[in-house]
Amino acid sequence: MIISQNDTVIEKLKQRILSRFEAKDYGPMIEHIEYIGLEFAVKNNEIIVNQEMRIKKLIEEYSSLCLVPKKNIIIPKGEVVKSDYLNEKQHSDFRKIVGKLSYISNLSRPDITFSVNYLQRVLEKPRKCHLSIALNIISYLMKFPDLSIHFKKSKHHPLEVYCDASYASSKDAHSTTGIIIMVYGAPVYWATKKQSTISLSSSEAEVKAAVEAVKQMLWIKKIFQQIFNKLFVSPVLFVDNIPAINIMKNNEISNAKMRHTNINLSFLKKMRNNFKYVVTSKQLADGLTKIVSTDKLHRLFGYDNVNETEGEM
Repeated sequence: MIISQNDTVIEKLKQRILSRFEAKDYGPMIEHIEYIGLEFAVKNNEIIVNQEMRIKKLIEEYSSLCLVPKKNIIIPKGEVVKSDYLNEKQHSDFRKIVGKLSYISNLSRPDITFSVNYLQRVLEKPRKCHLSIALNIISYLMKFPDLSIHFKKSKHHPLEVYCDASYASSKDAHSTTGIIIMVYGAPVYWATKKQSTISLSSSEAEVKAAVEAVKQMLWIKKIFQQIFNKLFVSPVLFVDNIPAINIMKNNEISNAKMRHTNINLSFLKKMRNNFKYVVTSKQLADGLTKIVSTDKLHRLFGYDNVNETEGEM
Protein backbone atom coordinates (compact mmCIF):
# COMPACT_ATOMS: atom_id res chain seq x y z
CA MET A 1 0.00 0.00 0.00
CA ILE A 2 1.43 3.37 -1.06
CA ILE A 3 0.31 6.50 0.77
CA SER A 4 1.05 10.05 -0.34
CA GLN A 5 -0.69 13.37 -0.84
CA ASN A 6 0.97 13.63 -4.26
CA ASP A 7 -0.35 11.42 -7.10
CA THR A 8 2.89 11.86 -9.07
CA VAL A 9 4.93 10.50 -6.17
CA ILE A 10 2.61 7.50 -5.92
CA GLU A 11 2.90 6.75 -9.64
CA LYS A 12 6.70 7.04 -9.71
CA LEU A 13 7.14 4.80 -6.69
CA LYS A 14 4.65 2.28 -8.07
CA GLN A 15 6.54 2.05 -11.37
CA ARG A 16 9.85 1.57 -9.56
CA ILE A 17 8.38 -1.28 -7.51
CA LEU A 18 6.81 -2.95 -10.56
CA SER A 19 10.08 -2.70 -12.49
CA ARG A 20 12.05 -4.51 -9.79
CA PHE A 21 9.58 -6.95 -8.25
CA GLU A 22 6.79 -9.23 -9.37
CA ALA A 23 3.71 -7.43 -8.08
CA LYS A 24 0.07 -6.73 -8.87
CA ASP A 25 -1.42 -3.24 -9.01
CA TYR A 26 -4.89 -3.23 -7.43
CA GLY A 27 -5.40 0.44 -8.27
CA PRO A 28 -6.62 3.22 -6.00
CA MET A 29 -8.70 2.39 -2.94
CA ILE A 30 -12.07 3.70 -4.15
CA GLU A 31 -14.72 1.62 -2.41
CA HIS A 32 -13.61 -1.71 -0.96
CA ILE A 33 -10.43 -3.77 -1.12
CA GLU A 34 -8.82 -6.56 0.89
CA TYR A 35 -5.15 -6.32 1.81
CA ILE A 36 -3.15 -8.77 4.00
CA GLY A 37 -6.40 -9.94 5.54
CA LEU A 38 -7.66 -6.44 6.25
CA GLU A 39 -10.76 -5.06 4.58
CA PHE A 40 -10.66 -1.38 3.64
CA ALA A 41 -13.81 0.52 2.71
CA VAL A 42 -14.22 4.18 1.81
CA LYS A 43 -17.54 5.63 2.95
CA ASN A 44 -18.68 9.15 3.89
CA ASN A 45 -15.11 10.50 3.73
CA GLU A 46 -13.92 7.79 6.10
CA ILE A 47 -11.59 4.85 5.66
CA ILE A 48 -13.11 1.92 7.52
CA VAL A 49 -10.89 -1.02 8.45
CA ASN A 50 -12.00 -4.41 9.75
CA GLN A 51 -11.44 -8.15 9.37
CA GLU A 52 -15.00 -9.39 9.05
CA MET A 53 -14.20 -11.92 6.30
CA ARG A 54 -11.20 -13.36 8.17
CA ILE A 55 -13.21 -13.61 11.40
CA LYS A 56 -16.12 -15.35 9.67
CA LYS A 57 -13.64 -17.78 8.10
CA LEU A 58 -12.27 -18.54 11.58
CA ILE A 59 -15.79 -19.08 12.92
CA GLU A 60 -16.57 -21.42 10.04
CA GLU A 61 -13.39 -23.38 10.72
CA TYR A 62 -14.64 -24.21 14.21
CA SER A 63 -18.32 -24.55 13.34
CA SER A 64 -18.26 -28.25 14.34
CA LEU A 65 -17.87 -27.16 17.97
CA CYS A 66 -21.33 -25.52 17.86
CA LEU A 67 -20.12 -22.32 19.51
CA VAL A 68 -22.69 -19.61 20.19
CA PRO A 69 -22.16 -15.82 20.13
CA LYS A 70 -21.22 -14.34 23.51
CA LYS A 71 -21.09 -10.72 24.52
CA ASN A 72 -18.33 -11.02 27.11
CA ILE A 73 -14.87 -12.55 27.24
CA ILE A 74 -14.53 -14.35 30.56
CA ILE A 75 -11.19 -15.05 32.22
CA PRO A 76 -11.26 -16.63 35.70
CA LYS A 77 -9.96 -14.32 38.40
CA GLY A 78 -6.44 -15.17 39.44
CA GLU A 79 -4.14 -17.59 37.68
CA VAL A 80 -4.37 -20.58 40.03
CA VAL A 81 -6.04 -23.05 37.70
CA LYS A 82 -6.74 -26.63 38.71
CA SER A 83 -7.97 -28.02 35.39
CA ASP A 84 -5.99 -30.73 33.58
CA TYR A 85 -3.23 -30.01 31.08
CA LEU A 86 -4.08 -30.42 27.41
CA ASN A 87 -2.99 -33.56 25.60
CA GLU A 88 -0.65 -33.35 22.61
CA LYS A 89 -3.38 -32.88 19.99
CA GLN A 90 -5.32 -30.40 22.10
CA HIS A 91 -2.09 -28.49 22.71
CA SER A 92 -1.44 -28.29 18.96
CA ASP A 93 -5.01 -27.09 18.32
CA PHE A 94 -4.67 -24.52 21.10
CA ARG A 95 -1.50 -23.05 19.60
CA LYS A 96 -3.17 -22.77 16.19
CA ILE A 97 -6.19 -20.96 17.65
CA VAL A 98 -4.02 -18.54 19.63
CA GLY A 99 -1.94 -17.85 16.52
CA LYS A 100 -5.03 -16.99 14.48
CA LEU A 101 -6.44 -14.83 17.28
CA SER A 102 -3.10 -13.03 17.65
CA TYR A 103 -3.12 -12.08 13.97
CA ILE A 104 -6.66 -10.70 14.23
CA SER A 105 -5.82 -8.86 17.44
CA ASN A 106 -2.67 -7.25 16.04
CA LEU A 107 -4.28 -5.93 12.85
CA SER A 108 -7.56 -4.35 13.91
CA ARG A 109 -9.01 -5.72 17.14
CA PRO A 110 -7.51 -4.16 20.28
CA ASP A 111 -10.61 -5.32 22.17
CA ILE A 112 -9.26 -8.90 22.30
CA THR A 113 -5.59 -7.99 22.78
CA PHE A 114 -5.48 -8.44 26.56
CA SER A 115 -7.29 -11.78 26.44
CA VAL A 116 -5.08 -13.10 23.65
CA ASN A 117 -1.94 -11.96 25.47
CA TYR A 118 -3.18 -13.85 28.54
CA LEU A 119 -3.27 -17.03 26.45
CA GLN A 120 0.12 -16.35 24.86
CA ARG A 121 1.67 -16.52 28.33
CA VAL A 122 0.62 -20.17 28.75
CA LEU A 123 1.42 -21.47 25.26
CA GLU A 124 3.99 -23.96 26.56
CA LYS A 125 1.79 -25.62 29.21
CA PRO A 126 -1.87 -24.75 28.60
CA ARG A 127 -4.71 -26.32 30.54
CA LYS A 128 -8.23 -27.17 29.48
CA CYS A 129 -9.53 -23.92 30.98
CA HIS A 130 -7.20 -21.98 28.66
CA LEU A 131 -8.64 -23.76 25.63
CA SER A 132 -12.10 -22.80 26.91
CA ILE A 133 -11.01 -19.15 27.09
CA ALA A 134 -9.69 -19.32 23.51
CA LEU A 135 -13.02 -20.70 22.30
CA ASN A 136 -14.80 -18.03 24.36
CA ILE A 137 -12.88 -15.37 22.41
CA ILE A 138 -14.09 -16.93 19.15
CA SER A 139 -17.65 -16.82 20.54
CA TYR A 140 -17.12 -13.13 21.32
CA LEU A 141 -15.94 -12.53 17.75
CA MET A 142 -19.10 -14.29 16.55
CA LYS A 143 -21.08 -11.67 18.45
CA PHE A 144 -19.04 -8.77 17.07
CA PRO A 145 -17.43 -9.84 13.77
CA ASP A 146 -17.41 -6.44 12.06
CA LEU A 147 -16.06 -4.00 14.65
CA SER A 148 -14.08 -1.44 12.67
CA ILE A 149 -11.43 1.22 13.03
CA HIS A 150 -12.46 4.53 11.45
CA PHE A 151 -9.92 6.92 9.95
CA LYS A 152 -11.50 10.31 9.29
CA LYS A 153 -10.97 14.04 9.50
CA SER A 154 -10.81 14.88 13.15
CA LYS A 155 -10.16 17.70 15.59
CA HIS A 156 -8.27 15.29 17.82
CA HIS A 157 -4.63 15.97 18.61
CA PRO A 158 -2.44 14.51 15.81
CA LEU A 159 -0.56 12.15 18.13
CA GLU A 160 -1.94 10.88 21.44
CA VAL A 161 -0.36 8.14 23.53
CA TYR A 162 -2.25 6.37 26.30
CA CYS A 163 -0.25 4.17 28.66
CA ASP A 164 -1.39 2.30 31.73
CA ALA A 165 -0.21 -0.41 34.09
CA SER A 166 -2.03 -2.98 36.17
CA TYR A 167 0.14 -3.24 39.28
CA ALA A 168 1.30 -6.73 40.35
CA SER A 169 -1.56 -8.29 38.40
CA SER A 170 0.16 -11.62 37.71
CA LYS A 171 0.61 -14.52 40.09
CA ASP A 172 4.36 -13.85 40.10
CA ALA A 173 3.74 -10.18 41.06
CA HIS A 174 4.74 -8.79 37.66
CA SER A 175 2.67 -5.85 36.42
CA THR A 176 1.02 -5.56 33.01
CA THR A 177 1.63 -2.70 30.57
CA GLY A 178 -1.06 -1.43 28.22
CA ILE A 179 -0.36 1.01 25.37
CA ILE A 180 -2.52 2.51 22.65
CA ILE A 181 -1.34 5.20 20.23
CA MET A 182 -3.86 7.36 18.39
CA VAL A 183 -3.30 9.44 15.26
CA TYR A 184 -6.05 12.03 14.79
CA GLY A 185 -8.32 9.98 17.03
CA ALA A 186 -7.80 6.58 15.36
CA PRO A 187 -5.70 3.77 16.87
CA VAL A 188 -2.55 2.86 14.92
CA TYR A 189 -0.74 0.82 17.57
CA TRP A 190 -1.79 -1.10 20.68
CA ALA A 191 -0.15 -3.68 22.90
CA THR A 192 -0.43 -5.61 26.12
CA LYS A 193 2.80 -6.78 27.71
CA LYS A 194 3.80 -8.40 30.96
CA GLN A 195 6.57 -6.30 32.52
CA SER A 196 9.88 -8.16 32.65
CA THR A 197 10.78 -7.05 36.18
CA ILE A 198 8.78 -6.67 39.38
CA SER A 199 7.75 -3.14 40.31
CA LEU A 200 7.78 -2.12 43.96
CA SER A 201 4.94 0.39 43.58
CA SER A 202 2.13 1.28 41.21
CA SER A 203 4.00 4.46 40.26
CA GLU A 204 7.04 2.46 39.21
CA ALA A 205 4.85 0.20 37.07
CA GLU A 206 3.35 3.29 35.41
CA VAL A 207 6.82 4.72 34.69
CA LYS A 208 7.85 1.45 33.03
CA ALA A 209 4.68 1.54 30.94
CA ALA A 210 5.46 5.11 29.91
CA VAL A 211 8.97 4.12 28.79
CA GLU A 212 7.57 1.40 26.53
CA ALA A 213 4.93 3.78 25.18
CA VAL A 214 7.50 6.45 24.31
CA LYS A 215 9.70 3.87 22.55
CA GLN A 216 6.82 2.88 20.28
CA MET A 217 5.67 6.46 19.78
CA LEU A 218 9.08 7.63 18.56
CA TRP A 219 9.22 5.30 15.56
CA ILE A 220 5.55 5.89 14.71
CA LYS A 221 6.22 9.62 14.79
CA LYS A 222 9.12 9.15 12.35
CA ILE A 223 6.93 7.17 9.96
CA PHE A 224 4.27 9.88 9.84
CA GLN A 225 6.88 12.60 9.45
CA GLN A 226 8.09 10.79 6.33
CA ILE A 227 4.55 10.35 5.00
CA PHE A 228 3.58 14.00 5.48
CA ASN A 229 7.10 15.31 4.79
CA LYS A 230 6.99 17.63 7.77
CA LEU A 231 7.66 17.59 11.48
CA PHE A 232 4.85 16.06 13.50
CA VAL A 233 3.61 18.08 16.44
CA SER A 234 4.70 17.12 19.92
CA PRO A 235 2.74 14.13 21.25
CA VAL A 236 0.52 14.10 24.32
CA LEU A 237 1.01 11.19 26.71
CA PHE A 238 -1.93 10.36 28.95
CA VAL A 239 -1.42 8.64 32.32
CA ASP A 240 -4.00 8.09 35.07
CA ASN A 241 -1.53 8.00 37.98
CA ILE A 242 -0.77 11.47 39.40
CA PRO A 243 2.27 10.44 41.52
CA ALA A 244 3.83 8.82 38.44
CA ILE A 245 3.21 11.96 36.37
CA ASN A 246 4.84 14.12 39.05
CA ILE A 247 7.87 11.84 39.13
CA MET A 248 8.23 11.91 35.33
CA LYS A 249 7.69 15.67 35.06
CA ASN A 250 10.05 16.61 37.88
CA ASN A 251 12.56 13.85 37.17
CA GLU A 252 12.90 13.44 40.92
CA ILE A 253 12.33 10.47 43.19
CA SER A 254 11.62 10.99 46.86
CA ASN A 255 10.59 7.38 47.50
CA ALA A 256 13.53 5.07 48.22
CA LYS A 257 11.62 2.20 46.62
CA MET A 258 11.94 3.88 43.22
CA ARG A 259 15.52 5.15 43.13
CA HIS A 260 16.55 2.27 40.88
CA THR A 261 14.30 3.67 38.12
CA ASN A 262 16.59 6.65 37.43
CA ILE A 263 17.62 5.22 34.05
CA ASN A 264 13.99 5.11 32.95
CA LEU A 265 13.48 8.69 34.09
CA SER A 266 16.54 9.84 32.17
CA PHE A 267 15.02 8.31 29.03
CA LEU A 268 11.75 10.17 29.66
CA LYS A 269 13.42 13.49 30.50
CA LYS A 270 12.80 15.12 27.10
CA MET A 271 9.14 14.11 27.23
CA ARG A 272 8.39 15.30 30.75
CA ASN A 273 6.28 18.27 29.63
CA ASN A 274 4.16 16.05 27.38
CA PHE A 275 2.54 14.02 30.15
CA LYS A 276 -1.06 14.79 31.08
CA TYR A 277 -3.44 13.31 33.58
CA VAL A 278 -6.51 11.44 32.36
CA VAL A 279 -9.22 9.97 34.59
CA THR A 280 -9.32 6.19 34.58
CA SER A 281 -12.75 6.14 32.91
CA LYS A 282 -11.16 7.83 29.87
CA GLN A 283 -7.86 5.96 29.96
CA LEU A 284 -7.98 4.13 26.62
CA ALA A 285 -5.23 1.73 27.67
CA ASP A 286 -7.24 0.51 30.65
CA GLY A 287 -8.78 -2.28 28.57
CA LEU A 288 -5.29 -3.47 27.65
CA THR A 289 -4.21 -4.16 31.23
CA LYS A 290 -7.19 -6.14 32.53
CA ILE A 291 -10.61 -7.47 31.66
CA VAL A 292 -13.25 -4.72 31.62
CA SER A 293 -16.91 -4.81 30.63
CA THR A 294 -17.64 -5.16 26.93
CA ASP A 295 -19.58 -1.88 26.86
CA LYS A 296 -16.61 -0.03 28.38
CA LEU A 297 -14.22 -1.82 26.04
CA HIS A 298 -16.16 -0.72 22.96
CA ARG A 299 -16.47 2.83 24.27
CA LEU A 300 -12.74 3.09 25.01
CA PHE A 301 -11.72 1.87 21.56
CA GLY A 302 -14.27 4.04 19.77
CA TYR A 303 -16.22 1.32 18.01
CA ASP A 304 -19.07 3.17 16.31
CA ASN A 305 -22.45 1.64 15.49
CA VAL A 306 -21.73 -1.68 17.15
CA ASN A 307 -23.81 -4.43 15.55
CA GLU A 308 -24.45 -7.57 17.57
CA THR A 309 -25.27 -10.90 16.01
CA GLU A 310 -27.93 -12.90 17.76
CA GLY A 311 -26.89 -15.12 20.62
CA GLU A 312 -26.10 -15.20 24.28
CA MET A 313 -25.84 -11.87 26.06
